[in-house]
Amino acid sequence: MKYFDFSPIRRKNVFTKNFCLILLLVFTLLSLFSIYIYHISSSAFSRQQSLTDEAVLNQYIEAVDDTLHFIDQLAATTASNSDIINTVILPGLDNQQRNFSVISNLKALSNDNAYIDNVFLYEHSKGCLFSSDSTMTALNSYSRSGMIRAALTNNSQDTFMQEANRSHSRLVQDGQQLYFVYDFIYSNDGPLGTLIIVLNKDNLFSANNMLASSALKNYNIAVSNDNGRIFFCTTDANTMSGLLPRLTTISRLTLCNYSLYAKETPLFSVIDFGREFLPIFIGLLLISLLITFLITRKTYAPIKSLTELVGSAATSTAFSPAENDANEFDYLTTAYQQLITDQNIAADLISRTRPELEQKLFSNLLNGTEYSSEELERHLTAMKSEFCIEEKYQIILVQLESPDSLDDLSLHICNQAVQQMCRQEFHPEWGNLQILSRENRTCILIIQYPADASIAQIKRYIRSYQQALEKQADLSNIKIVFAAGKIYYHIADIRLSWQDAKEQLHSILYYEEDTADQQTAHSISESYIASQISQLNASLSKGAMAVAQSRLDQLMKNIFTDRWTLPEIQKLCSQLLDIFVERELTWQAENDDGENPAYTPLYRQIQQHTSIRDLKTFMETILHSFMETLTAESQKKQNRLIARAKEYIAANYSNCSLSINEIAQDVGCSPSYLSNIFTEYNHENLVAYLNHYRIHMAKELLSGSQILIRDVGYKTGFNTIQNFNRVFKKETGMTPNEYRKKAQKL
Repeated sequence: MKYFDFSPIRRKNVFTKNFCLILLLVFTLLSLFSIYIYHISSSAFSRQQSLTDEAVLNQYIEAVDDTLHFIDQLAATTASNSDIINTVILPGLDNQQRNFSVISNLKALSNDNAYIDNVFLYEHSKGCLFSSDSTMTALNSYSRSGMIRAALTNNSQDTFMQEANRSHSRLVQDGQQLYFVYDFIYSNDGPLGTLIIVLNKDNLFSANNMLASSALKNYNIAVSNDNGRIFFCTTDANTMSGLLPRLTTISRLTLCNYSLYAKETPLFSVIDFGREFLPIFIGLLLISLLITFLITRKTYAPIKSLTELVGSAATSTAFSPAENDANEFDYLTTAYQQLITDQNIAADLISRTRPELEQKLFSNLLNGTEYSSEELERHLTAMKSEFCIEEKYQIILVQLESPDSLDDLSLHICNQAVQQMCRQEFHPEWGNLQILSRENRTCILIIQYPADASIAQIKRYIRSYQQALEKQADLSNIKIVFAAGKIYYHIADIRLSWQDAKEQLHSILYYEEDTADQQTAHSISESYIASQISQLNASLSKGAMAVAQSRLDQLMKNIFTDRWTLPEIQKLCSQLLDIFVERELTWQAENDDGENPAYTPLYRQIQQHTSIRDLKTFMETILHSFMETLTAESQKKQNRLIARAKEYIAANYSNCSLSINEIAQDVGCSPSYLSNIFTEYNHENLVAYLNHYRIHMAKELLSGSQILIRDVGYKTGFNTIQNFNRVFKKETGMTPNEYRKKAQKL
């Protein structure tokens, strides 16, 4: 199939959508970044502009203050002239020479300074007034005496420079005129002389004389007193009304308010910012475009690969793009839906063929085919089997005993009937069941028991199952033989359980054949029945409960036949009951059980039955109860033997010559019997348990002490250090030295 072609819908595919989405996101981030940079730049521009405003105004104030300070020094120099001092001390207008000298000094002060329009000297004692324009007269006779008197007023609201360190000089405003007044030669009544300097405001406050014209070309400056009345402005004062100054500062010399007004409000132009930042923005946008393409391509790669893989592997037309598949996701959704459909079809097919697949797998295992655990897990998972790898498994053989004269069809029908009985009588709570058939005579029952089922429960399951099958077989006039193998804990070990079941089946058939021969030879005599009872007693003594059950079933068949009369059957039943009562009494004596149940009524009830069928039912009931009790007693005895064996191992594990024979001798049974029951109930043999216990004690010594490693091996019962290292690494996956280092770190 051709790969899915997205070119007709390129504008809708995932790559295009993701690319546009990421690009839009990047463009949005860049725009926000640009706005942020503009905000920062605008703030920086505002801060810089404020610093510029402050610098311009401070330079302006400093220039004006420096000029006034210079005028103050000139006034002090003029006031120190001897003729002027003489005129103030000895006032009068009669001394022409002195008067000429005073006027000359005043003219010199006025003519040499562009900031001064006129200079007056006022003598307070006689009211004489001298002017730089050659005027010498009394104040009352002067035409502009009001101006002089205004300048001489110290408490005027338009008086400046009133600090303590400048009490001899002050600025006085009269209308639009500004005066610099300098008092000198004081008496108790006040100053004797005063210099009144008429200032040229335009020259004093003109920026051209103090700063470069470029510094103030964008500003207007207004000078006002404390009341806010403007007495000088670089432009028309009326145009300043209603405007807010950008900056206002008070002169420390004159205490005048200097206000700075911008002719045009300085703004950080967006156009200027764009002109500067646009190349950077375009560069970042191009880089973002490239990065967006690479990111989109990287994230799109898995989608593309998956789409191409689905397209190349698809064999169904449903996997081809439909008309409404606008993009890869729609296409993959269509493919997934088809996959789900195919999966459901496959699951339905597997569910129908699962029994055959399981039978094939189990048949291969029984035939000796070797599978790894991974392979078995893969097979069981593929067929969705309820069987698992590690669980309790057992093989049960149910063989059909039929005359050799039966034809194949009849044999097949009987075999199918037996299989049907096996399925019907198996309870779901017992676990999972699978049935194989061999030669139309033998049914191989493969059973997986639940994980929480104990050995005792499993034995009860088997007993109930056997009784139910035999009952159904009797009702159907079919004779079967039931044989159960040992329980194993891995699915691959069902071959071993199968061999155990075959051996038991062979033993049962052998004894049945021998019994049949003896029955033929002796016509089922009482002595033969007695020998069978003796064999049953021996099996009970050994604890071979499965063999004992088989012998008991055969005995019941031989006793309850037409060969015997009711009194003879009652006698044989009493003999059979004797061995069970004897076993019960022996167990009570061994366990010092104070209870002594009355068995006499059982014998009486045997004699009271008048029907062979009722007597058989009674005997089956009480013998079944005895068998359950003896089975439980045998189980307890085996548990005691196992516990004693573990105690002996815990006390003597450091003995490197410790053997199974020594342990069996201590617990009081044969080595083979001890080994068999230990393996059955602990799922490992005695040697493996001993090694595990020794390694457990060795790990405690390695992690909890500083004993040398070779001494640890000796103390835990290993005969050589090499054997200790080998077994330890096999059990733990690491050497003793590695284990000690790891334990110390923890």
